Amino acid sequence: MAAKSDYCSIIGEFDAKLPKELSCYLNKVVFLPLSNDLCLLDRENAKLKRFSLLGDVKGSLSLVDVPHSMCSMRENGNIVITKPDKCILEIVETSGNKFNVQRYIQTDKKYFGICQVSESTVAVSSWSQSCIDILTVNGVVQMSLSTECIFTSPESVPNMLCLTSEGNVVVTEVKNTVCCISQEGKVIWRLVLNGHIGDVACDKKSKTLYVVLKDEGKVVSVSESGSITSPVLNFSNKIPISVDVNEKNICVADKSAKVFVYEKN
Repeated sequence: MAAKSDYCSIIGEFDAKLPKELSCYLNKVVFLPLSNDLCLLDRENAKLKRFSLLGDVKGSLSLVDVPHSMCSMRENGNIVITKPDKCILEIVETSGNKFNVQRYIQTDKKYFGICQVSESTVAVSSWSQSCIDILTVNGVVQMSLSTECIFTSPESVPNMLCLTSEGNVVVTEVKNTVCCISQEGKVIWRLVLNGHIGDVACDKKSKTLYVVLKDEGKVVSVSESGSITSPVLNFSNKIPISVDVNEKNICVADKSAKVFVYEKN
């Protein structure tokens, strides 16, 4: 059963497994800005999947290499996917109802998390190098920020990313810490949460972050200034993994490949 909340109402719930798939693991979900469809990144089957908000299948793409995360580019709707094992970023066009691989970008580092920064740049996180890089969609590193002084533990590594309304980068540590930093690397705030963080997304209109706490079965809201507000969604007997948000909707994917779409009240 989907989580209930006074903040939003469920409008769709569906299983993201395609025919002949026994299971899948949805490590990232994003709204497509130009169509409002959903893109789901299935790590287990190495696929990019496209669904309507009500769960109608609208396409899929085999990715060959194992993906970790992705972001959608606001201006053209392209999806940029990180493939750390091969040090590759894959750019996929989403115009129309078909996926088209535009190009691959070979990188010097293994990148995991990713978010859009500007029309032509993204922020990406590297576990092995413990850094966040700002690079162009052509793969040119414009700035590299070490995360060794961002997190409280030197063993911590950066994972999922999102951008705030003011252009700051929010980065999650692989375990339970979320930090907000400027694009110059200055720590604005640091927050330790009670649970293993799965993902983070930002509603720039309301200046609210949505953070997935897998162990707690919750999606909690955090203001862009770093203050925790009341839990948005509480899941019963489910493990949420990924979240995305736009002006009207919130989408959450769980460990069993269920996808829940909510409309904000």
